[in-house]
Amino acid sequence: MVLTMLIGIGLPVCALWAFSLWRTHDVERRFPVVGDRLVLDGGSLHILQRGEGVPVVMLHGASGNLRDWTASIFDDVAGRYRAIALDRPGHGWSDAWKDEGDDPRRQAAILHDAFQRMGVDRPVLVGHSFSGTVVLAYALRYPENTGGILFLSGVSHPWPGGVGRHHEIAALPVIGALFAHLCVPLGYLVRAEAAVRSVFHPNRPPPDYADQTGIALYSRPHTVRTNARELTRLKPIVTQMAREYGSITAPLIALTGDSDGVIYTHLHTPPLVDKVPGAELRVLDTVGHCPHHVAPDAVLTAIDDLVRRRVGADAEIPAGGSA
Repeated sequence: MVLTMLIGIGLPVCALWAFSLWRTHDVERRFPVVGDRLVLDGGSLHILQRGEGVPVVMLHGASGNLRDWTASIFDDVAGRYRAIALDRPGHGWSDAWKDEGDDPRRQAAILHDAFQRMGVDRPVLVGHSFSGTVVLAYALRYPENTGGILFLSGVSHPWPGGVGRHHEIAALPVIGALFAHLCVPLGYLVRAEAAVRSVFHPNRPPPDYADQTGIALYSRPHTVRTNARELTRLKPIVTQMAREYGSITAPLIALTGDSDGVIYTHLHTPPLVDKVPGAELRVLDTVGHCPHHVAPDAVLTAIDDLVRRRVGADAEIPAGGSA
């Protein structure tokens, strides 16, 4: 009887585990590396760059990767500036850092290390969704090397409630690993399309969004776990960071849609603008969580404005001063 029960449990578990391994291999085959690997202390970052001039760095949100930008505004930015998009630690093809790599403040430090290696001086940082916190952390820690901030539908303050039971489960030790291997890959196939529609609401996602952005890379167990740890740790981090926003000196434009159902505009964007000296608020009518896909011209205009301010600031530096 006991043996029969063990077999009855073991066979489905083994089948799901095997499916997870096959699924990971298949996803990575379909969405390979598209940039270069920059080796740093603690791991390597997957980075794509093109173009010349002022560096504009684009950072993806939760559950994403750098293809979110190549499917939206990357080519347009590269036609004007030095466009840089990268997979944040533990996402896409970037390694997960073991030492607090899921903390946006640690990710800011990793970015700074990368910029030093790449010769990226005073970049304009574009942070979407979760990465809104990353670019704010960067501006707080490295004001002398921040050329401007585009806070794009980002997270800046604590919010009521949690981040979703599935993320909370995936972040748990042991149980989270089992959940990520046995449940998420199959669940992704069932829920991915509806999840994309929910993120874009009230707008429609591009018809080839999943193939262009490689969102299936998220369904890999190790990425699921990284994403879950980031999200479940975020609220106390932004609670602490929010006390410091008044010290941000870089030009900041906060751009968001008035219909964002993922990150509520009234909780994160106006309160940030109120605290950052000189910050500008831009709200797009009937736009949801992904302005770079549904209102790219507005995003590009904001980037252009920030680049002009950065160039203007450089022109004001006296001869012999440091840029």
